[in-house]
Amino acid sequence: MLRFCLRKSLKPGVPGQRHGPARGFYSNGRKRTVAAYIDGLLDGPFIAYKRGGAKKAVGAYRAGKVHGAWTRWFRNSLDRGRYVEGEKHGKWVTELYDGGRLEGGYDAGRKHGVWLTFAKGNAKTGEEFYENGRPDRTWRGWYADGKLRFEGTWVNGRKNGTWRSWHSNRKLESTVAYVDGRRHGEQLQFYGNGKQRARGHYAKGRRTGIWVFFYDDGSKRSEGSYADDRKIGTWHEVDRKGAPIRTVDWDALRAKMAQGREVDLARPATPHTIQRQP
Repeated sequence: MLRFCLRKSLKPGVPGQRHGPARGFYSNGRKRTVAAYIDGLLDGPFIAYKRGGAKKAVGAYRAGKVHGAWTRWFRNSLDRGRYVEGEKHGKWVTELYDGGRLEGGYDAGRKHGVWLTFAKGNAKTGEEFYENGRPDRTWRGWYADGKLRFEGTWVNGRKNGTWRSWHSNRKLESTVAYVDGRRHGEQLQFYGNGKQRARGHYAKGRRTGIWVFFYDDGSKRSEGSYADDRKIGTWHEVDRKGAPIRTVDWDALRAKMAQGREVDLARPATPHTIQRQP
């Protein structure tokens, strides 16, 4: 329960409104807030404390709105920046307790311009751009040793074009095509040794057509088709030597499930494996 010690306004016309210094306390008696009011609105320096006594936030209010420099402490980080009439404005920095940080600018409460992330030791690990709160232009991420981790482009707040990512050994990890914010076109995934992991297509954000998956030695693992982001038809899975593991007819499977019948996808491929019903 929060308790306040207040000095009431003595001004005519505002009876009962908070006015002047005010303090709030936790039920254990520890201080929770130190603030000031003018005519019922927070106005002036403000400090909030955690239950254990450590500071939670330090800043100021003006006419009931956060205004000026603020610092806030969280479990794994602290934020520093300025407010103007209740909106974040100018440079803000998030300092991570592991030594990393995130910094960038706000304009009227919306992210704007370049935002950068840094790992411990000041190595740049991310570069983002915003236009009036919307992601824009090319974004990049790096590993702590400076190797490129991913790269892709935003247009009007939506991903567009081909986004690529790399393993820490600089081998290509994935390529994904986007159109107007949705995956559209071929997607490729690779293991760290350079062998292909998966290959397939998206249409307006949903998997479609034939998809193929591979083991890390390059041998095929499974293959089948998608339609509207659902597996359809017969899917085959084999071991690294090409011996059958299981074969599943997804149309038959759904028919069995619709009838309330039990199915077992863990069993190996046999003459009794689920087949399409007549």
